[in-house]
Amino acid sequence: MIKGIMDKLAIIDLENTHPALISHILDAINSAILLIDHEDRLLLVNSRAEMMFGKEVLRHGERILEDIFMPEDRDILLPNILKLSRQNGEFEGEVMLRRTDSSTFIALVATSSWPWEDGQAVVITIHDISRLKGIEKLLKNSERMAFLGSMLDDISHQIRNPVLAIGGFSRRLAATPQQRPEYLTAITEEAIRLEGLLDALTEFIHLPPQSPVHVDTGDILPWAEEAISSVISAHGIKFNMLPTKDLPSEPALFDKRAVRRAVQAVAQNCADEHQYTKELTITISIGKSTRQGQCCTLAITDNGQGIRPQLLPRIFNPFFTTKTGHTGMGLTLAKRIVQEAEGLIEVDSTFGTGTTVSIHLPKDRRREIRRKKL
Repeated sequence: MIKGIMDKLAIIDLENTHPALISHILDAINSAILLIDHEDRLLLVNSRAEMMFGKEVLRHGERILEDIFMPEDRDILLPNILKLSRQNGEFEGEVMLRRTDSSTFIALVATSSWPWEDGQAVVITIHDISRLKGIEKLLKNSERMAFLGSMLDDISHQIRNPVLAIGGFSRRLAATPQQRPEYLTAITEEAIRLEGLLDALTEFIHLPPQSPVHVDTGDILPWAEEAISSVISAHGIKFNMLPTKDLPSEPALFDKRAVRRAVQAVAQNCADEHQYTKELTITISIGKSTRQGQCCTLAITDNGQGIRPQLLPRIFNPFFTTKTGHTGMGLTLAKRIVQEAEGLIEVDSTFGTGTTVSIHLPKDRRREIRRKKL
C-alpha cells in the first residue's frame, strides 16, 4: 500500500504543486498517514490520522510515536520498526496501538523511507484491522459452539441412560412391598454417575480464559510432579521421573493453572489403569519438542494394558471410554486446555505394553522484532 502511495506521489512535482492538492490527496486515502523526519519528529499527518488518534496527540515537530504505541512496545518494537524502515526502505506488520482515550486496536502498519536532510524520513500508514480480527475471533467461537453442538446428542444419550435406570428402579421399588436393597444400590450408583457426568460437563463448558506466563523449562518437571502427586498417592501407584533431556534455553509460554488441570486429567486417565494392572507405574519426562511452534514436551507414560489401534482415533472424543464407571471426558478436557494454550497433545500406545501422552508446551510466538532489539 505505502509503496503504491509513494509511487503516485513521485510523479508529482511537489515543489510546484499547490499544498491544497497534496492535502486533498492525503485526506482521500482511507488510512492514517504520518510523516516523521530523520529525528522521528512529526512533520505531517492527514485527517484520518487526526480522527484515529486526536489532534492533541499529533503535535507537529514532536516525537509522538511513543504516545500511540503500547508501553511494552516502546523500548523494543518501535525502535526496531524505525530501524528496519530506514535500513530496508520499508516495513509491514500487525501492531497493537492506542488512542487518546486509552482504548486499543490492532493495526496494519506499513512504512516507507527516503533521504531527508542528514538522514532518512519515514512515512507511516496505519489501517485499523480490528474488525477483521473480530471476525476471526467470531469464527473461532463459532467453531467452539459447533463442537459443543455436536456434543448434544452424546450428552442426551449419556444422561438418558442413568435417568431411565433411576426412574425404572424407583417405580419397581414403589410397587414392591418388601425391601429391595439392590434397587436402592442401583439408584444410588446411577445418581452418582449422573452427578459426575454433569460435573465434568460443567467444568468443560466453563473453563476460564487462560493467561500465559513465561515458565523456565527446568522448572516444568518438578511442577508436573507436584501436580499429579495427589492422583498418584490416591491409588498407591509407583512413580518415576526420568532425568531431564536436552532442553531449549528459551522459556515455555503457558497458563500454569490451566495446564496443571490438563496434566492432572492425563495422569488420572493413566492411573485408572490400576484396575487392570497389578504393578502400575507412571513415569514423567521432559525434553525438547520436535513440533513446530512448540518449546518442550512433557511425556506421561504408564505400563498399563495400552489402547487397541482401532480405538486410538476416538480417545479424545467426548464420553468415549472403555472403563466402567467413567465419564470419558478426561482426555477431552485435557485436549481443549492444551489447544487453547496453543500447544499440542498426542497419544502413542501399544496394546499390551502401555501408553504415552505427550503434551507439547508452546514457546513465545511473538515475533523477534517485539522481543529483541535489532
